Amino acid sequence: MGASLGTKRPLAFVGLFIMGLSRAFANTCDSLHPGARLEWAPAWTGASGQVCVVDWPGGNRSYYDQLCSNTAGKIAFSGDRGSNKNTCVFRAPSSRTVSPPSDHVPSRQADLFGAVAVSTSTLSWGSAKNYRSRAEAEAAALQGCRRHASDCQVGSWVMNGCVALATGRSFLRTHWSSSHARNQTSAENSALADCNSRASCSIAISECSGG
Repeated sequence: MGASLGTKRPLAFVGLFIMGLSRAFANTCDSLHPGARLEWAPAWTGASGQVCVVDWPGGNRSYYDQLCSNTAGKIAFSGDRGSNKNTCVFRAPSSRTVSPPSDHVPSRQADLFGAVAVSTSTLSWGSAKNYRSRAEAEAAALQGCRRHASDCQVGSWVMNGCVALATGRSFLRTHWSSSHARNQTSAENSALADCNSRASCSIAISECSGG
């Protein structure tokens, strides 16, 4: 009986030690930023392995962007553009930055959106790429365009593909055409073909989102 009790005590101690160690690791992200959690890197960050993720309230995007930039090991920041939250992703401590286990099934890569906006009067434009929703991409493109003009409108948006904007002038009139396609060349050729039917046009901007 004595031998049996002596065996159980060391095992119980080891179990408590491992439990405490696990809890310490689990709280490591939270100790760096209250509310931060340890999880596999979101696809939109382009990172791999485990990272710390913290969600802050919506609004004050520039403030939270700066707060995230001041975080040691910052990986990526996604500001509030209609999602009602600001998300900061930063490196987990080296002891927890590991490859996924062999039975881990990676999630499908997140869809990424892009958009282009244009002013019909000045041909000023704004663009956005690699946003997590169409609404966020369009809002960002419009914001960029409105720094230069007040009559901006969304020309095209795309999910996991490319957008292009062609612009030109003829007889003091402005002309533009935008297009989206799976690859950059196709998007540019389509925008140019349509715009050139009305004026001598050139590509103002073309860029791609997603893989």
